[in-house]
Amino acid sequence: MNAPSLSGFLSLIGTEYQLFDLGVQVRRIPKNTLEILDHGFRYPQPHLGFAWLAIFTWQADALERNNLWFLKLPLDEQGCLLPAVHGELVRRLYQAIQTKDNDERRRLLSDHGFQFTPDNNKMAAMHSAVTHQLNLPASPYLAPAMDYFLQTETDIDWTKLGLQGLSDLVERCLPKHEQQLIDNLEKIEDAPLIALVNQMQHRRISEPMALALCDEALRRNIDELTEATLRGISQAENLPAITELFQTQLAENSISLESLLILITYYPKLFKDIDFACQRMTQLSTRVDRKSFSKVLTNLAMQDELDGLVIKILSSATLTEPLANALSDTIKSAAKK
Repeated sequence: MNAPSLSGFLSLIGTEYQLFDLGVQVRRIPKNTLEILDHGFRYPQPHLGFAWLAIFTWQADALERNNLWFLKLPLDEQGCLLPAVHGELVRRLYQAIQTKDNDERRRLLSDHGFQFTPDNNKMAAMHSAVTHQLNLPASPYLAPAMDYFLQTETDIDWTKLGLQGLSDLVERCLPKHEQQLIDNLEKIEDAPLIALVNQMQHRRISEPMALALCDEALRRNIDELTEATLRGISQAENLPAITELFQTQLAENSISLESLLILITYYPKLFKDIDFACQRMTQLSTRVDRKSFSKVLTNLAMQDELDGLVIKILSSATLTEPLANALSDTIKSAAKK
């Protein structure tokens, strides 16, 4: 018999399942992610020292029998699941299978320190994703959301659509009604457009949609829309417009702090370019306190493909004095712990 494991548990209960990462945004992740954790390898999308997982399970012959678990699992400095955490979680899962007491099973699966509740934005996106996956009806907010954003009916109060209406629109109407939305972008007022684009961050959108959003953000030149767009296109199929959206702000060194943090958090792979990393982290070092700088840097350095980032920055010819001082303070602070 195989040793108890996270992946083995899902195989044992015999359900269909889908994994999501909820660290920065809702992102579908491969089923073998649990095996990665079981074998002590690095979690691919760490955020602030944790793996933020959602496990959605369902019975193919009884769709109403579905469950959604949210797990916030602490990781070590290398981004691997702590052995004690893995052992405790596996123990609970297997005990839940064995008990015949429904209340005890529910307690074992939900009443523990690894459980977390996503924010409303992510919860709406999760609800849209799982109901769509099971071909279940959308929320009653979808129809008026389609009328407002696709037909631009101005007599609808968009604030009554809620996050769920926006999320259902993004999940179910892209790419089918994509061109219709693109054609209407200029007609949508700032506030509802910002809200809709923010919700797009939880789904993989097409290149034409991403380009249209970038063009509209550049045309309106509103910080809040620029920031929403940077989030919204972060899972796009292709990101050729990312440089254009940033180039003016970067060239003038006038990028907002929020946009800078979005760049670092949503686009970590850009920081494989060490010159780029030095420029952006220099900007950060002059705008936030040392504690905040250290927190952002530590999270960035844990991301996939960024091994040795701090050493590479320290060895770079483009290292600046403000950044060198911030890195030195961070290293000294870490050494005291």
